Amino acid sequence: PSPTTKRVKKIVLHPSEPIESKNTREGPCHFAITWEGSKKRSTMTIVAPSDKIFKGTKRDDVRPRSVSGSEDSERFVPILALECRGIEPYKFHSLGGEFFVTS
Repeated sequence: PSPTTKRVKKIVLHPSEPIESKNTREGPCHFAITWEGSKKRSTMTIVAPSDKIFKGTKRDDVRPRSVSGSEDSERFVPILALECRGIEPYKFHSLGGEFFVTS
């Protein structure tokens, strides 16, 4: 890692637990951190399939969705979308029990 890189381990995000911002210009997010020497906070927000970021676009390739039917058989399907500002996640681990697989 470069001298400006800082690792934060074991961050747990939950879609029903947003963090409200003290700044009225920023909306709620699911994780926030202010890096040393920075005036602005960096944020991660879980993007729901119905969020306006996907409206009016042809972004179905990245829209998270439930996997169902034969159309998704043997294909990678997005299950999570994050809007990141000032943060670059490099790993993802599900905690178990969040995803249900049926066949």
